[in-house]
Amino acid sequence: MAPPNVDEDHRFPYLKPLKELILSTIKSGRAYLGFCLGHQLLAHVLGCRVGPLPQKSVGFITGRLTPRGLVHPAFQGLPQHLELFKWHGQGVQLPVPPGLAILATSAAARVEALGLLDNPRVVGLQFDNHAGSGDVRRWLEQDKEWALSGSGPDPAGMLARAGSVAPEMGRLFRRFLRNFCLTAGFC
Repeated sequence: MAPPNVDEDHRFPYLKPLKELILSTIKSGRAYLGFCLGHQLLAHVLGCRVGPLPQKSVGFITGRLTPRGLVHPAFQGLPQHLELFKWHGQGVQLPVPPGLAILATSAAARVEALGLLDNPRVVGLQFDNHAGSGDVRRWLEQDKEWALSGSGPDPAGMLARAGSVAPEMGRLFRRFLRNFCLTAGFC
């Protein structure tokens, strides 16, 4: 089954209260970190259009931090060019409303990371760099038909890549997560 999209409240009734919770969290000034659908939901409640990409973005690609991303406290100490693991067919569409900053981008999705200009404790990441090689294997087993239809990655190559990049991606993700926790006041 295809994963949920932000506008499918009728298919996935939990989306409506989840969007309300995200919006109330942001309005209260609390921290929010969203991955993949959580990123898209964040963008949606902040007034962005979220819709189909020209092609599904599944597998490993190179992304880059934007100038705003390079100075954002959550991305401190990370390289400008990052390997990203992707698993989605929709993304945030340009332009983004005033008050939002694109923090990372790629050829596959123009908005790979998004944040509020006036609150660095709110961040959305389109990519799934928290996923390890076991997650990639499980996702391929559970959602292979959707993922490979129209996206073209080689499953064996994706699994091999996941194994080879997992240590470095994990190290960089832990760095990002620690930075975010410090920025949010959690640690």
